[in-house]
Amino acid sequence: TGKDLAVRADASLAPLWTWRPEKASPGPATLADGEILAGDSVGTLWRLSADKGRARRLYRSGGDLPEPPVVVGGLAVFASSDHYVRAVRIASGQLAWQARMAGRPAFGPFLVDGSVLVGEGAGTGLRLLDARTGKTVWTWEAPRGAILRPPAVEGRKVAVLVWDDVPEPVLYRLEAEASHPKKTGAVP
Repeated sequence: TGKDLAVRADASLAPLWTWRPEKASPGPATLADGEILAGDSVGTLWRLSADKGRARRLYRSGGDLPEPPVVVGGLAVFASSDHYVRAVRIASGQLAWQARMAGRPAFGPFLVDGSVLVGEGAGTGLRLLDARTGKTVWTWEAPRGAILRPPAVEGRKVAVLVWDDVPEPVLYRLEAEASHPKKTGAVP
């Protein structure tokens, strides 16, 4: 039809249901406990039942949700183009916390050992937030250049590719510590 919609299909790829938010396009989604949490192009976080597609508005932010939310401890954590990262209680839709970023979050959130990692502003740094409180655990700035791709994350380990004024990018490996990132190597 030329309109944006989300579709859930069975193994034969026959649609089980479709969903389109009012006056918006569906955005990135994540699956959690038999539900789908999806953003839309006008900044609403939706909770959809995975089996029937029944939608319930969970929270309305001030900007679109460019990345899927992550789920941790009953919270849906998401970044919004209005310069905030927010955590909303999935059961009630209540705002648990919000953290203002230096600019639009460049990417994320990603779960890093129970915390939440977000690309800061123009993609020159990372910020790790406590998933329960939204308080900053640590920040890391690229020595030079910009982070042009989302990082790879496993447990407390983060690998991030940074482009600067040399022809090849530099790969940094960070480890999320309680108080600061530990740089464990750069590969030129």
